[in-house]
Amino acid sequence: MAEGFLRPSNGRMEDEGNKYFNDLLANSFFQYVKRNECEIVTSCKMHDLALQVSKSEALNLEEGSAVDGASHIRHLNLVSRGDDEAALTAVDAKKLRTVFSMVDVLNGPWKFKSLRTLKLRRSDITELPDSICKLRHLRYLDVSDTAIRALPESITKLYHLETLRFTDCKSLEKLPQKVRNLVSLRHLHFDDPKLVPAEVRLLTRLQTLLIFAVGPDHMVEELGCLKELRGALKICKLEQVRDREEAEKAELSGKTMNRLFASLAHKQGTVLSMIFWRVVCAIRQKW
Repeated sequence: MAEGFLRPSNGRMEDEGNKYFNDLLANSFFQYVKRNECEIVTSCKMHDLALQVSKSEALNLEEGSAVDGASHIRHLNLVSRGDDEAALTAVDAKKLRTVFSMVDVLNGPWKFKSLRTLKLRRSDITELPDSICKLRHLRYLDVSDTAIRALPESITKLYHLETLRFTDCKSLEKLPQKVRNLVSLRHLHFDDPKLVPAEVRLLTRLQTLLIFAVGPDHMVEELGCLKELRGALKICKLEQVRDREEAEKAELSGKTMNRLFASLAHKQGTVLSMIFWRVVCAIRQKW
């Protein structure tokens, strides 16, 4: 999807991608597939033939590996925390479309002009540079499980970004104010209720939103604006929804949800608990 290969005339890119993946799986190009509870593929192995074919454009670089003659590489995986400078000097950074790295590759001299996918999961980054906005072709960004403290406001200029992941970022306390400008965003992965983007209702292409926290800055009716929302969703602080009528404005009964979780911020009295369960019933009606 990040490469721009999936452009179905009708239907979702994700459905088209799943079809292609299942076709390759049926022909044993992929093996040992693992899926999560929502049937999303989390890992798989490639057949030896597929690995051989991919070597013309992809490189998995482990510590001590030779990197001579790698200027043709388009997809780079820096497996270890070794000499990333030597690796990125050997390849042509301007031609790279995918980088998986456990080290900070954004604060060096390399110019990633064609980058579509950047995965920095479990890397040693603590911040992203303001210059990340220059990665104008970027579709996928993952900074999960890092010590990153903030996302720069310039990240909201990545108008083609479709997937943003920042789960298990314990030091991340807030998001940029203008996340609403990420008009192409389809999948937003995070696990901290405090990090629900401001004006999330304006991200109308959003399909994945794992957590939504009701409060003064986020009314449950915002979910009603996210017509494409599907999959799993956890709604926190549901006791702040006043009544059934307000809950129905979330319009979850009309969405393709397969898992719904609801939680209270703290223990409530009997009357409020009764309201809580009426709200849950309103949200789950027609399921």
